[in-house]
Amino acid sequence: MNKAFITISLVTLILTSILNTLVFFGDSQEWVIENVSFKSSANTPVYPGSRGAQLVLEARYNGVLNATSPIACLSGIPEAFTALSKCSISYDGENKPLTQIGAGEIARFIFSLDVDRNAQPGLYEMGVNITYYTTEGGLQYSLLPITVEIIELPPLEITTEAAYFTPYAYPGANNVGLAVKIRNNGSTSILVLDASVSFPDLVTPSSANVSLAGIQPGESATIYVQGLTISPHAQPGEYLISIRLNATLTTPDGIRYSSSTTVQATVSVYESPGINLEILDYGFTADTVLSGLNNTNIYVTIQSYESGVVSIIYYRAEIFNAFFQNKSQVKIGELNAVLNYLDTYSFLVDGVSIVEGSDSVLVLLTLNSQVSREGATFPSSINITLYMPVASRVLSINVSRVEWASVNAYPSSTGNTLVVSVLNLESFNLRDVTATLNLPSVFYPQTITVYNAVINAYSALEISFPGIAVSSTAQPGRYPAEITIHGFIVNNDGSTCLVTLVFNIEVVISDLDQLNQFTPELKILDYYWGDGTPIHVYPGNSRAPLTITLQNIGLFSVSDVVVSLEPVDSDVTVLNTRVFCSLGLNPGGVCSAVFYIDLSNSIPGNKEFVVNVTYYVNAFNTAVFFETTRTISVTLPSHPAGEGVVLAEYRWLNNYPAYPGSEKASYFFSIVNLEAYPVYSMWIELKTPEGVKISQGYPQRIYVAGPVQSLQTLSYSIPLDISGNLTPGVYSGLIVIEYYLQTMGGGVRKTVSFPVELFIQDASSAFSLISYGWLSGEPSPPTKGVKYMLIFRNENIPTMTNPMLKLQLPQGITDAATGEASTNVTPITMPGGLSGTTSLAQLVQYITGGLPGSAGLPGQSSSYGKGDIIAFILNLNVEAGVRDRLQITGTIEFVDHWGSTYRQPVSIPLIIRGSPVLIEVNVTSPLIVFNNGTGMLELEINNPSSYSAYEVYVALTPLTGNAVPQGNVKYVPVLPGNTRQILRYEVVYNPVSISVGAGVSATPSSAAFTVTLIYKDPSGYVKMLNNTVAAVIKPFIELQVADETNAKYSDGVLTVNGLLYNVGVSQARSVMVFLKYGDKEVKTLMGDLDPGSQSPFRLEIRNIGLTNETCTLIVSYRDNFNVEYSITKEVSITVIQPSPTLTTPPTPAQIPYIVIIAIISLFLVGVFMLIYRLLSKYKISMVER
Repeated sequence: MNKAFITISLVTLILTSILNTLVFFGDSQEWVIENVSFKSSANTPVYPGSRGAQLVLEARYNGVLNATSPIACLSGIPEAFTALSKCSISYDGENKPLTQIGAGEIARFIFSLDVDRNAQPGLYEMGVNITYYTTEGGLQYSLLPITVEIIELPPLEITTEAAYFTPYAYPGANNVGLAVKIRNNGSTSILVLDASVSFPDLVTPSSANVSLAGIQPGESATIYVQGLTISPHAQPGEYLISIRLNATLTTPDGIRYSSSTTVQATVSVYESPGINLEILDYGFTADTVLSGLNNTNIYVTIQSYESGVVSIIYYRAEIFNAFFQNKSQVKIGELNAVLNYLDTYSFLVDGVSIVEGSDSVLVLLTLNSQVSREGATFPSSINITLYMPVASRVLSINVSRVEWASVNAYPSSTGNTLVVSVLNLESFNLRDVTATLNLPSVFYPQTITVYNAVINAYSALEISFPGIAVSSTAQPGRYPAEITIHGFIVNNDGSTCLVTLVFNIEVVISDLDQLNQFTPELKILDYYWGDGTPIHVYPGNSRAPLTITLQNIGLFSVSDVVVSLEPVDSDVTVLNTRVFCSLGLNPGGVCSAVFYIDLSNSIPGNKEFVVNVTYYVNAFNTAVFFETTRTISVTLPSHPAGEGVVLAEYRWLNNYPAYPGSEKASYFFSIVNLEAYPVYSMWIELKTPEGVKISQGYPQRIYVAGPVQSLQTLSYSIPLDISGNLTPGVYSGLIVIEYYLQTMGGGVRKTVSFPVELFIQDASSAFSLISYGWLSGEPSPPTKGVKYMLIFRNENIPTMTNPMLKLQLPQGITDAATGEASTNVTPITMPGGLSGTTSLAQLVQYITGGLPGSAGLPGQSSSYGKGDIIAFILNLNVEAGVRDRLQITGTIEFVDHWGSTYRQPVSIPLIIRGSPVLIEVNVTSPLIVFNNGTGMLELEINNPSSYSAYEVYVALTPLTGNAVPQGNVKYVPVLPGNTRQILRYEVVYNPVSISVGAGVSATPSSAAFTVTLIYKDPSGYVKMLNNTVAAVIKPFIELQVADETNAKYSDGVLTVNGLLYNVGVSQARSVMVFLKYGDKEVKTLMGDLDPGSQSPFRLEIRNIGLTNETCTLIVSYRDNFNVEYSITKEVSITVIQPSPTLTTPPTPAQIPYIVIIAIISLFLVGVFMLIYRLLSKYKISMVER
């Protein structure tokens, strides 16, 4: 049945095709090309290398019957073209697809072609075949020729609009720029333009290369070359510049190509302008300017009114009526001054000497400069004429006073000194002055010269002329004299000028009768027992000193002062009765005379003496003898102290403490001589109690040779060793003293003894352990190298030097460095800012805040005073199974205040309570499911050790930012050992994205967090751990099957056409669509579906019967973690009845049957293949749109 049906259908189809073919071959050309448009993708002419050029044909249909579905295909395409779309359906004038066209109407066919980069410009021919259907003629076609043109790529077209040097174009200009404005007159854009600029010889460098980018057609750009220098020898005028241009261009449709050209430009060089400087001030630097002045300077102050920067390089000075140091009248000086706008500048033309007799000086000054404006520089100069008058005037130097140094000069006097005061009211100093005094004949010598005097500015100088004698024949009165001064003026600038000044003065001689009114006087200023220093003197002293002090209270000096002393009382004898007091005594001066008195037979009371003084008065160059007598009374007291040598005090040296076991403890005592006379040959012995002895190597008795003066105190220290077995307390000793008492008539030996006490203190209270504990918190046995802190306070020991702990460690504890059960530890070294007097709180904070790596090693030499804190660090290994409370025993050794090594037993508690080594953090579920933007994350806090953690804070901090916790800190009061704690955190979704490429971003599919645990161990030490955890964010994928999805059943074939949307924000991977109907199933793989995208699908099940009104669609997909999801949709089936088969009666054969069948079959196969390809492309392009 089926084979018969197929045969009948095939025969019918073949016969119908034969009839149509016969009609087709009989057709005439019914299409005419009205217009051919060949444009680039940018609607420009087509160039070699154009991509996606659009060929648009407009063809008029001249047939009688309507043409259905006309399609045009290109044929005979030249090798220079590649057809991107070889065939085209027909469009109307609005570019809408045509399904049917009538007679006289125009159809548009659109093709896309690529042009080969090496294609030659010109005209190219090809054909177009238009295939269509008519209601009666069947399949028809028309083959038409067309011509297209490839245009040559446009050349580089550049013109110069302007060219100039900037900012200035002057000869010698430096660091200038060249600007050349160019215009792109071509039709293509310039991507990169490389310009090689060649300069004329006046410019350096001779060439430069510049690159420009992005010049559109019709736009202008500027070629700018910096760092150019115009030759100083360049003449103003115009110069030609050549520019070679190499460009990379692009057409509007994106073709890149290269092109070159050469252009020229004219630039101008202008004459250099003058420099705008103003002279503000000028003149000589010297205060006093005289003709003949040597080595002065000329100062010049200028101000710049230039808008740029002026660099004055050097000056040239030509001088008249003066000369420079080398006798030249021309000088060139370096300046190197830089002036901005309105800046002022002062400089000196130094080394100027004025010609003697000149009344003015003229200077022709040229300033050679360099001007910088707007980044460019050029040379310039300015000429200045300076006129400076030289005044001739009388100097303000006068003699202000003339007098004798000794008030008056008298006839016959010698050694007179005349003092002349010269007043300088000028601003200069007068140096190297030679002053000559010329006197009349009654004086000798008549000429006296003083050399090397200096008269400073605005000051007076007294010039003394000594050694003047007055003739005995001179009469009192005034005598004329003359002073001549030669010297050099020295100005403030160091310039000098030689001057000579002459002054007339009067010299006065006084009358001798004026001296009678003056009487000299010496008075006794003081007298006392002693030689220069008052002392106590008692009866019995055979050589008691007595000092008498005199003072000159007169107006004139005295000389040869002699003092004589005579006793009034008979029990007193003066051993030296005459004493020379002073060779010369000026007014107000004092001198002392010491007499020695024998008081061996004297009794206490007042003793009187007669004092006689003789001397000469030295006044007015004469000597007059004087003599005065006075009586004085001196008290001789009795001795108040008593008799004997006594013990004044006794104690340990410096009141330091002494302990059992102390060595070389210094016992201090003082004795006083209360005898009236010195003692000699003294023996001192300390007798110690049992258990105390004088240190080895020190004498048992102390010998003092003497003399020990009356009331003199002697102090001694005796080092003692105290037995360690001695009980603290007070012990008695004895000091025995033997001495010899010296008297006037002989001497006597005496012995005295004094009981003393020795206080021995208890050493156990000398220092105390005030703090101990683990530095880094409680250790967890077994552990290595943990630090145990010990802090002692020195309670009573004045100084402890280099203390050391020597300890025996309990079982299970060893020294981390040596592994031994004993350890020797020195104190830790204090850092800067900490000292032995640091408070306990500061020290603990320092130690626990950061211990240096060498803290357990011996530090530098250290000393600790009373009240100081001493810290030790034990570096220990703790074995497993040790008890929690242990005791460390040993000794602390140090050098004490006596300088000996002292040892004191110590007992130290060692507490081990343990601490968690690690607290683990895990995520209970690795998936976070967000609902309405929030989700939950559970953390499991696990304490795997046997020790508890206290006051645990757990902080959750996001790392990726896409999941932010709310209330991120949780608190657990106690986390016992071997327990777990579950903490739940609410997290908020934050839709961040990260860049994964140019313009491409992605949303992270997992969230990472830092979990910070802060807790305390049993000792209260705070510890902190950081952990990183991560969780997967359940992807936001939501696939929907479009409502337009339909299922059709026709003739045993079930066809489902549909569209699948991803309305989520995550990518659905490996999407598959299943169609199930009864026991039949088909599927199709759609790949990955991005967020916000859609994809069509089509499924068919063939050879089935219609048993149900619906079919089932199942969509399965996976997320980024390969978790599979699925959705199901029931689709109603629409039944379509098949179209009836049309049969065409056979036509009488005109051609042999086999030949016709063969020809028709071959033709139909070709036509069907062509139509199928066209329809496939058209369907694909429509789906993409």
